[in-house]
Amino acid sequence: MSVSVVIPNYNGCHILKTCLSENMAQFEVNGITDVIIADDASTDDSLRYIQTHFPSIRVVQNDVNSGFSVTCNKGASLAKESVMLLLNNDMVFKELDLKAILQDLENPDVFAITPKILRQNQSGDWINESHNYGYFAGGWFSTENDFDYDKKVKDTEGALLLWACGGSMFVTKKRFDALNGFDPIMSPFYCEDLDLSYRGWKRGWKSMYTQKATCHHQHQATIGALFTKAQVDAIHLRNKYLFIWKNVTYWPYLISHFLTVLLKCLTFQIKDGRAILTACFRLPDVIRYRRQTRLDRYTDPEILSHWPRK
Repeated sequence: MSVSVVIPNYNGCHILKTCLSENMAQFEVNGITDVIIADDASTDDSLRYIQTHFPSIRVVQNDVNSGFSVTCNKGASLAKESVMLLLNNDMVFKELDLKAILQDLENPDVFAITPKILRQNQSGDWINESHNYGYFAGGWFSTENDFDYDKKVKDTEGALLLWACGGSMFVTKKRFDALNGFDPIMSPFYCEDLDLSYRGWKRGWKSMYTQKATCHHQHQATIGALFTKAQVDAIHLRNKYLFIWKNVTYWPYLISHFLTVLLKCLTFQIKDGRAILTACFRLPDVIRYRRQTRLDRYTDPEILSHWPRK
């Protein structure tokens, strides 16, 4: 087994200058030679910088700006190796034991692996972004990052994750392709990795955490330069509705959720009302997905039982 790296980029030349050189050095040490940058119709000097300083990198470019899912899928379609590392352009590998990670991915039950992702908070402390979980309550599928997980659990190696982080995840190409990759219904961004990993969980393929690799998240906020916080929050909320409508199949959850939707509409909750309305424009894609032949092995309660609420 070997690895193809897929890095999405949009007007991120300044980020590439900060992060790409160190990553390429780590890739070289670990014998990774197939590196693909999937460019989402950048208008800055990204392509010129890559061609000048890293001519071995393959570049594929969208004709128009298409969002995270489409861009990553396009890069993934060109991957030559059996395992892919999907890596945001603002992630920097500090440690990487590739051989051990590839051995873990040989487990037929493993879909994707997320390394330790460290980011500095406003206080200057390093927090681990990787751990996450979910639960269903009050008609809503809630997802949470557990920044204190390392402090609560002594041995975190192999900890189960509700979703593998799309910003840094190792995934078998065969299974990524079997799920048709990231779903463009989530375009332009947010919840793509949750949706992908949950579809994997449904088939019995788990996502997990490893300390055998460490990334620093430079958090350059490409999205923040293009969208206001209000726009980002609106897209995120819309996509959380779409995630539930697409993936939840346990009828008690669905009934509870749609009663909640009805209540939010009747009580004129503006943010949720707008999110529900915009999600409805993508309802034909949701219906099309739910009509497909399902290969699910696990129900929603069975999946969420991995993270019991206390």
